[in-house]
Amino acid sequence: MMLSRASRMILTTLLLAVVAVPAAAQQAAGEGGEGPFDLELWSALRGRYEAGLRQHVALTDAQVAAIMPQVEALEGHRRTARRERARTTNKLRIAFEQGGTDPELQALLDRLDEIEVSLRREERRIQQAIDAELTVRQRVKFRYFSVKFRAELRRRLGALSGEDGGRRRPLLERMRELRNRRDGGGG
Repeated sequence: MMLSRASRMILTTLLLAVVAVPAAAQQAAGEGGEGPFDLELWSALRGRYEAGLRQHVALTDAQVAAIMPQVEALEGHRRTARRERARTTNKLRIAFEQGGTDPELQALLDRLDEIEVSLRREERRIQQAIDAELTVRQRVKFRYFSVKFRAELRRRLGALSGEDGGRRRPLLERMRELRNRRDGGGG
């Protein structure tokens, strides 16, 4: 399978980011799935994302500079929503398993709904701010590029987690194995 130049660059950057992430960042990611690992990964991918915006969406440097803070804000809101959703879902599971009252359970369900509504509202607000900086054709290309970039990233991260005896291996486990190989510790 032939990969495009952009795909090869994304893969190379991603692999370098995964192998170079410090153990402390890996530990933090394992505790909450967010935090330093996300920031390190985004930092490594930001240049590739910006290059893709210039190449595939035909944005000017000024447009990239104008929308990147919005893109980062959007990703921040998504991370916050994922963390809050996970915490609330965990509280809901515990409350349900411990025989929580219907009003307690309903309050947690309502909170899950609030998280989703709030995220969608912020996504829409930020998308409108981004759209204001782009032509109609650039908007189309931007949305297509963003979806494609995220899907490719998810696919590659999924491939890194691999299969191990029928069970999915956690990404952090796979990253440690890659680090050990890189450092000459075998596999």
